Amino acid sequence: MKKWYYISLLAIASLITRGQEVAMAIDQNPMGETQTVTLTVSINRMNGQLLLPDNLEEHFHVLSQIGTSRQQYITNNGISTTMEWTIRLRPKRKGNFTLNPAAVTIGDDNFISNSIDVKVIPDSERPKDPNSPEEIAKVLTFGEVEVSDRKVYVGEPLNIKYNLFGLVNPANEIDIRKKPEWDGFIRENIDIQPGRTQQTVMRNGRRYARWTLESFVLVPQRAGEFSFEPMEMIIPTPVANNRMMWGRQIVNNLDISPIPSITVLPLPEASKPESFDGAVGSFDLNVTLSRDSLKTNESVTLNIEVSGRGNINTVRLPQITLPSQIKIFGPTPHHTTQASSNGLRGEVNDEYVLVPHFAGTYKIPAIEFSYFDPNSEEYITLKSEELEFVVEGENNAVAVQNPETGSKDISSGESSEKLDVEVLNKDIRWIHEADE
Repeated sequence: MKKWYYISLLAIASLITRGQEVAMAIDQNPMGETQTVTLTVSINRMNGQLLLPDNLEEHFHVLSQIGTSRQQYITNNGISTTMEWTIRLRPKRKGNFTLNPAAVTIGDDNFISNSIDVKVIPDSERPKDPNSPEEIAKVLTFGEVEVSDRKVYVGEPLNIKYNLFGLVNPANEIDIRKKPEWDGFIRENIDIQPGRTQQTVMRNGRRYARWTLESFVLVPQRAGEFSFEPMEMIIPTPVANNRMMWGRQIVNNLDISPIPSITVLPLPEASKPESFDGAVGSFDLNVTLSRDSLKTNESVTLNIEVSGRGNINTVRLPQITLPSQIKIFGPTPHHTTQASSNGLRGEVNDEYVLVPHFAGTYKIPAIEFSYFDPNSEEYITLKSEELEFVVEGENNAVAVQNPETGSKDISSGESSEKLDVEVLNKDIRWIHEADE
């Protein structure tokens, strides 16, 4: 009697041991190099702690947290229980490798799963199921890099947009995982609010919503052919799934958007003006004096301004030379740039304060500014009018103090009384009498 009792216990223990084996599986194998797959680990017990394969992150990107489910159902042999873990993965590279076993810890016992021989092939070689959640997600959402111009001149701005297209709204924030460095270009960001950029456009016969995720202006700094690695982003996409309790699942859609190559042409050397200093676009030149008559040792403000559309962020203004009888302070630069989908627009301004020490009529010669117009593909030279101002009064000896450096310069002539503070264009210029 006791003999059969012990034999029965051994048989039951053997059945329990075989039934508690851990099973590990991947839903797609072979898999494409950018394909999202699901790793499943299961055991026929209700409680346990999962230990993932120790080489999992060597071969896969982990795209989701570990999901856990428990099931209990009745069979002919009694009540059966199952615990299952799932995790979404994407391979890191093509090739063949072995995924080491997983383990489940229950109390003091460890239960080891099988290993898996994995094969990762190019996406072009893997058969695609158009009804799979991954393929459906690629139709529901996708990205695009929009380039305003494929061929530009050195210094000619162009606009770049990272756009998202969707038949559904993304479930969470978009994760842009890989962007080009844009070497050889100066970047000016455009302030946008993606939620306000939504438009409706037709793509592939369907009406998609389009959002602009990022927008910026690039100004090429050298000539050549420029190619870029594609942009990669993860789009959390809700996909209908009748097999799930809530009727949908979130698929982390990996979108790879190619970037068109850009040809940057050199500026023509023929007919390049001597006054050209790299400005490309369409500009206006404005040179003004704050007044045309004053007394000796008073100040007048000279403004040189270039405004317009183009590489305004790198425009350099021409320098001026004036007679030694005029003390020059400056220039004080002012620079305003606005980046938009139409490129760069703004103005650059140099302000000089002139203090003449002698009476007379002074002329400021015409100032030249040249730029290259990429639309007409020719150089254009702007020339201001000659300006003049009249100085009245005695030729007094004064010390003029530079408000920026504190240094003083004494002009020749007779002594003078202390002059008042003069305010011009919100700048305060202190003019002091000579030190005794």
